[in-house]
Amino acid sequence: MGHRRLAILDLSAAGSQPMLSGDREIGVVFNGCLYNFPELRRELENRGARFRSHCDTEVLLHGYREWGIDALVRRLRGMFALAVWDNSRRTLTLARDRLGVKPLVFSTRHGEIAFASTVRALRSGGFGGAIDRQAVLEFLEFGYVTEARAIFEGIEKLPPATILEWRDGDIQRRHYWSLPEAGGCSAATFDEAVEQTEQLILEAVKLRLISDVPLGALLSGGVDSALVCSTPM
Repeated sequence: MGHRRLAILDLSAAGSQPMLSGDREIGVVFNGCLYNFPELRRELENRGARFRSHCDTEVLLHGYREWGIDALVRRLRGMFALAVWDNSRRTLTLARDRLGVKPLVFSTRHGEIAFASTVRALRSGGFGGAIDRQAVLEFLEFGYVTEARAIFEGIEKLPPATILEWRDGDIQRRHYWSLPEAGGCSAATFDEAVEQTEQLILEAVKLRLISDVPLGALLSGGVDSALVCSTPM
């Protein structure tokens, strides 16, 4: 496993990836940010885990060992694409965040598997085949390639909210989250709905302010960026 890190949390070498457990039996590479990692870290420390860094990546190492991948990803609040190699089980696990904010593509052949953040990386490694004609048709019709395909044959996107486990050439996939069904009419008044929405925006922005580097904002003038930039903290 390889990784080129954009250091946001814990800028020291302790946050470098691939990150290995103390016994070197578990390795993790991770792209994204876990906004609730301080809470998860405290919970894991109370269970006896000893941390060597102040990076959110290390929460994945201890969390995987303590809870397993299914319970771990359900606890994560953030955007992520991650890979865990469990040497004792000889198992590679890939997982993607609930809405698929962070990309994760993979390819299999002759019992092997390769994964990356970009299709170009897989192609550079010799994976993938010819242009997928159906994907081209999708691009021409929709302006993008759907989640079911990549632009090349033999390369797949891991769907959002999905766990993939590879072991000895066999693959198992499962979804760990789905969008909740819309409920009936709310009893909240218009003013109450506005207040609840404001509180959700405030919480979402506050969570994303965690950083060990200077913060900035890009204001495009649209409703979304204007709301974020005007949020009092």
